[in-house]
Amino acid sequence: MKKPNKILNHLKKQIQNEKKNNQIHAKITYIHENKIHVSLKNPTKIPKNTQIITHHIKGIITKNNHKNLEIKLTKPHKFRLHDKIIIKNIQNETITHKLEKIVSQIENNQLNEDNLETLQLLQTQINPEYDTNITYYNHKLNKNQNKAVKKALQTSKFHLIQGPPGCGKTYTIVNLIKQLHKNKKKILICSHTHIAVDNVVEKLENIADDDILRIGNKNKISQNNLKYTIDEHIKKAPEYSEIQKYKDKIEDIKSLTNKSSINNDPLIIDNNCESIFSRLFRKLLPTNNKTTNYINEVSYDENSIYELECKISNIENSLNDTIVRNVSIIATTVISASSFLIENVEFDYVIMDEASQVPLYLSLIALLKCEKFI
Repeated sequence: MKKPNKILNHLKKQIQNEKKNNQIHAKITYIHENKIHVSLKNPTKIPKNTQIITHHIKGIITKNNHKNLEIKLTKPHKFRLHDKIIIKNIQNETITHKLEKIVSQIENNQLNEDNLETLQLLQTQINPEYDTNITYYNHKLNKNQNKAVKKALQTSKFHLIQGPPGCGKTYTIVNLIKQLHKNKKKILICSHTHIAVDNVVEKLENIADDDILRIGNKNKISQNNLKYTIDEHIKKAPEYSEIQKYKDKIEDIKSLTNKSSINNDPLIIDNNCESIFSRLFRKLLPTNNKTTNYINEVSYDENSIYELECKISNIENSLNDTIVRNVSIIATTVISASSFLIENVEFDYVIMDEASQVPLYLSLIALLKCEKFI
């Protein structure tokens, strides 16, 4: 099968544009601990709570006032007043890396047959074949809605469902998903907005909560669908009690360490910098046994917390894999289809609602995860 050069060139062009547009040039105007203010050469619409990265340090946008941003960094930094920095949207960076991976897979012939067929169809616009032996009828649907679902079930590769607003496209899609679920298919539901995704998921009544996973920023997911998030799935797992036990231990250690710091010498030691201070104190300052014991105690506590956090992370990673593997339906935005949770997951069907509003290069993130797409 020939390489889809037309799409390949389109992807390369979009990657260049994404990289160019994902660079916010700024100058630091204020620094207080891990909070910085920056002024911009050009205004940006980057929203509040957007996760960013600048010079290998992650942060979050806490304010956007036209040409000024307030950023809370996630770890200590060495920035100075008036430093010039470049800010990048982490989500856009993830998209770019995903598209670059797709380009590399195409150029190195690493895509499977289903994915290559998808690219060829998108490039040549060949009509799919339909298995007319497959039948479907639902008395709750009208003639056109029944036909749309039947064609989606019969298609060898893809099917397009079109119609004006209010004709029942979402209702048709919901019934298709229920039928595919009944047929034991693994399904990815996606769209360009969280609202569109949630609109579909909320109508999937009679499907067990444990069989649906909603991926995305919890602040943007509807209240009705929060029960499907990965955190809620983890809370239902037997291993969650172990996670909670480790979290309680961490809080106990932090509480004891704080009490110990109050009862010791007036020398305050930042837990995050203990190892550096510890060495300096031993070399430069005359410390009494009480202070030395406290330094060793903090070091021990830090190690204990780190070990417990590693245990929690290992359990959660294992549960993530199990949950993603076992659920039949995963729902997310097209952009979040690049999430690490489903990076290597293959689906029987991808159902993209309001697909006309999704750029081709972004749709590939989802479409190259499936055997068939609607």
